[in-house]
Amino acid sequence: MSKKCVDWLEWAVAGEVRLLDSLKNTCRVWQDIVTGTRFCVDEYQLKKEKKLLFGGIDTVHKLRKLLKPSVEKNNRKESCNIRKISTFPYFASQSAYIPFIEAAHLFIAFSFLIEQKSIEKGYYDEWIMETWNDFYNENKDKRKLAWYALNRICSPERIPEFEKELEAVRVKILKGGPYKIKKYYLETDNIKEMRGASILIEWLGESRAPYIATRNWIPELAVYSGGGNLLAILPEEADEQLALEIEKEYARYAPTLKNAYVIVDSNLKEVSSYGNEYMDLIGRVERRLSERKRIKAYNLSESKHPMERNQHFAEFILEYPMESMPSQKIDFGGVGFRNTDNCDSCRVRRSLYTLRVGDELINLCGSCLQKHVVGRKTKNRFMERYRASTGNEVEAAGMIRDIGNEIAVVYADGNNMGGIIQGIESLAQMAYFSRNTAAAAVLSCFNALEESGTTKFESIAVGGDDIFMIVPAETAFTFVNSLISNFNEEFRNLTPEASDRPPVTLSAGMAIGKYTTPVRELTNEAEHCMKRAKALIRMDNKNQGSLDFVIYRASYCDDEYVNKHLRTSIRPFSLKLSIELVNTVRKLIRNGQGKSAIQKMLMAAEQAESEEEFRLFYLYQIAKSRDKFLHVALDELAENCGYKFISGVLKKKVQDDENTQESLTLWKDLLDIWDYVKEGTEI
Repeated sequence: MSKKCVDWLEWAVAGEVRLLDSLKNTCRVWQDIVTGTRFCVDEYQLKKEKKLLFGGIDTVHKLRKLLKPSVEKNNRKESCNIRKISTFPYFASQSAYIPFIEAAHLFIAFSFLIEQKSIEKGYYDEWIMETWNDFYNENKDKRKLAWYALNRICSPERIPEFEKELEAVRVKILKGGPYKIKKYYLETDNIKEMRGASILIEWLGESRAPYIATRNWIPELAVYSGGGNLLAILPEEADEQLALEIEKEYARYAPTLKNAYVIVDSNLKEVSSYGNEYMDLIGRVERRLSERKRIKAYNLSESKHPMERNQHFAEFILEYPMESMPSQKIDFGGVGFRNTDNCDSCRVRRSLYTLRVGDELINLCGSCLQKHVVGRKTKNRFMERYRASTGNEVEAAGMIRDIGNEIAVVYADGNNMGGIIQGIESLAQMAYFSRNTAAAAVLSCFNALEESGTTKFESIAVGGDDIFMIVPAETAFTFVNSLISNFNEEFRNLTPEASDRPPVTLSAGMAIGKYTTPVRELTNEAEHCMKRAKALIRMDNKNQGSLDFVIYRASYCDDEYVNKHLRTSIRPFSLKLSIELVNTVRKLIRNGQGKSAIQKMLMAAEQAESEEEFRLFYLYQIAKSRDKFLHVALDELAENCGYKFISGVLKKKVQDDENTQESLTLWKDLLDIWDYVKEGTEI
């Protein structure tokens, strides 16, 4: 039986999903590497779209904007073209496919590595445009070895005479990036310093490291750098010290951020490999990188700022050459010098510097000073990206209390990403995965912020499958539900019968507390919640994403919800259940329902000596109440989420006798959510 396909052009233009099972002879069919969706498109339409999308690229700047898409390309005004550009296919043969962007990028890189010795340095830009035109026009009479390498990377087909030529092109692979980054964010509770840490990680990993790696040649040699993890293919002449030079750059700008880079000898035959050959190559590189991480030593107790000499600081500029974001000058005006025992921020290293914050003079070590100054100077960066995407005007929070009297720390991570990575069979596929994942995380956050009406927030880390945000507690549940939904949609397989791979979804942990609660404590609780939420996914065949949360009050964390007879909470929630709970609370509020009846039910569930005792109490309360709206609303919620609502107790709908199933109640969940749900439209 033939597998169904989605009409790619209809999906890209209008977001419509039309499944086709009978195709014209002129249709091309491919399976998306990340989502697993089978697409099809008529060859004539494909050629027409290629000209519309890429025919106007006539400068190196335009070409590089295409080959390294920035998050600004999520601008909704261009969403149709963005979707088409991002997923436009390149076919090496009738069945061998990679995304067009990755194909163009690698064709230029391969051509350069093959021809590099014959290209004059002052004419690199002209050479790049000539190579791009050969690729765009599919001029197969020129650069035959580069064409073969490109086709080889997406197909197991081999031509013996070209194999030897590729093997003779010696290259070096540079790979690396930062790791254990959460520790770097959370050395401090200061929002400016967390923001500064995030900016420095992004700038070093996605701007400085690729620049240093490729500055003697062309930027296209950096195959991917998403999430700060860089892989570049360099000519044989590349200095072995390049990896150490990048590590020194990290030590200069982010001295307490762990990072590692290595250079490995290879050849173009290995680099353009497919399947097991590719996995062997990457395995060899990863082993070298793991060894580097194991032996590298750090001085995390150093208090001196690496850019300070004799009480004078060197200025530097945060540059983003592939984005329209303005460069940002970082200077250290207003910094004083005083040697004290402890840094006021990390409370680990000695303080050598002072900085005035409002009316207060704070003592800082070199690392915290760097993060503080960068965070203060770049407070609008994520907001400007958000504004460019949505057109919404928002302001960065100067301090945690600006977000709200109560805040929610949200920590989210993707599920089943490993399934995609294990199936990756080439550098082209890995580059596409890196690009796609980074864009999905950012776009999901943008959409969730807008849909939840969240205008005050702080973005600590958004990239890859990792999301770390601080939002107002009053919009937190709506925000997280929307975040998970949007992320899931970015990775949804539109033709699930074409793949048995588990879907990629998002699990989130959330900790709600007063703005005075240390962010590090809230983050630790959010991470614990995220792990519990991910555990639910391992048992959930539908795998729709999940959420767990705690309310952090005073000196304790309110996450105890089990007595010996009944679970007084149904956490962690599936996405479906979380949405239904929020919508149910919203309905109850609109209907004038107060919390007292629910509080009474929770108290009874906590104190009941048996499940039967609680059921009798529930039936009595419902019988004497004139308003049955609460019972009807909860019965509907249970039905929608695969439960039976039996006398105030939830039981999963299963074939076994219901009395053998765990007894659950959701009174605590309703109360905990209640104060953080605005009356409004349902999700």
